[in-house]
Amino acid sequence: MSENLDQQIASDRAKKKSNIIKISALSVLVAIVLMVVYAVLSNIPHSPENRHIPEVSTPDNRNETIVNTDRKSLQKTLNEVKKKLEEVSNNQGIVNWQPETVDAMQSALDLSYDYYAGSKYSEAASELAKLEQDIGALIREYGNAFESLHSQAQAKFDDNQIENANQLNTQALSINSNYTPAVQLQKRIDAYPQIQRLYEQVRVAEVEKNLRKQRAALQKILALDAHRQDAKRKLARVDLVMKGKEYAKHLSEAVKAYDNKQYGQAQAALALAAGVGSGGPEIETLQLKIDSVLNAQGASSVERQITVFTAADEWQTVKILSEKALKDYPDNQLIQGALLSANQIIVQSNKLETYLAQPARLSDTNIRSRARNDIVQTESLTMLSPKLQQKVTQLEVLVQQENQPLEVTIKSDNRTFIEVLGVGVVGETRSKSISLKPGAYQLKGTREGYRTKIIQLVVEKSDSPIVVTIECSERI
Repeated sequence: MSENLDQQIASDRAKKKSNIIKISALSVLVAIVLMVVYAVLSNIPHSPENRHIPEVSTPDNRNETIVNTDRKSLQKTLNEVKKKLEEVSNNQGIVNWQPETVDAMQSALDLSYDYYAGSKYSEAASELAKLEQDIGALIREYGNAFESLHSQAQAKFDDNQIENANQLNTQALSINSNYTPAVQLQKRIDAYPQIQRLYEQVRVAEVEKNLRKQRAALQKILALDAHRQDAKRKLARVDLVMKGKEYAKHLSEAVKAYDNKQYGQAQAALALAAGVGSGGPEIETLQLKIDSVLNAQGASSVERQITVFTAADEWQTVKILSEKALKDYPDNQLIQGALLSANQIIVQSNKLETYLAQPARLSDTNIRSRARNDIVQTESLTMLSPKLQQKVTQLEVLVQQENQPLEVTIKSDNRTFIEVLGVGVVGETRSKSISLKPGAYQLKGTREGYRTKIIQLVVEKSDSPIVVTIECSERI
């Protein structure tokens, strides 16, 4: 019986051993399957743009709070670095300049995500820190690249080494075509040959002692390159000399007319001398003499003078004569009417001259509208002043030129029906060019099953093409 018990125990032990071996083998098999599945999932590529940062479980122990905090901080860093890299990737200038570097940074960001997914938080943090430094360095190097080239180009230009300046500045623009200082410098470089020819005209005019030719050439130089300080100084000197000669000429005419008892002509010449802006005590002295004579001759003489200068379209002189005459004859209606007309004509003339002196401002819709209003207000005075009529005509031409239609490119999805409200139909298109006069417009887009879209469009002169996109993309 004892033998049978031993056999039974031995049999039980054999069964238990067999079960233990089976369970161990099954556990190993399950572990291998899980490892294979994890490896496959870990190697599936994900782009940072569409990848969600996985939530990794943490063992439930007393360090769980610390691990969760570190993981959230790493998630935040991942998102921040991803955003910075997206900004770099969207900068076509940087991408064109160093495409390999940008690709390498994208690979580094992918690696950081892989580290995070594999719970290698330390490696992910280290990779992100280096990547963030590299992004900052790339941005600085990019800026330094075109800024340095432009600075060198500017120095060469200032030293009249135009070929070298052009080469360096072209390189700067090839890195960043929108860098304003380089764009402006290129305009100066392009204008350089023409400016040199104008400088030669100035030199010849100086030899000929022809101040008007000097002034015209210098004004053209500054119109092409407003930074030419030497041209500014020369022009100031020429203007000063011309004003001095003009002042002396008018003053001499006034004195001669006064000596010949031609007081009206003397008054007109004196007014022109004062208008030059370099008057002296001699004007005041001669003016007092003329005033004394005019007062002695009485109001009739003043009226005759005013009539003469009114007919001559010399309204500045009419204003001066009328203001002085009214001190002695305040109730004289002819003098009062002459002064009123003179003031109105001078005011309107100055307004029109403001537009004519800066015609580029007329590209602004509001300024162009004010110019039209001023033209309308001036029309009643043009019968009294041919000079004013001439300015009105010149301004009307400029306003018309600035009101010419401009080309506008409208882009869409070829499914949206487009209208320019109050103007006409564009229809369905991917890209279509239309002509619109400067001003404000509304573009309306409609599409069956989608919400109607209305956008504002301001058409005005610009160095860049006018392009507008309208699409109905929001379903109802």
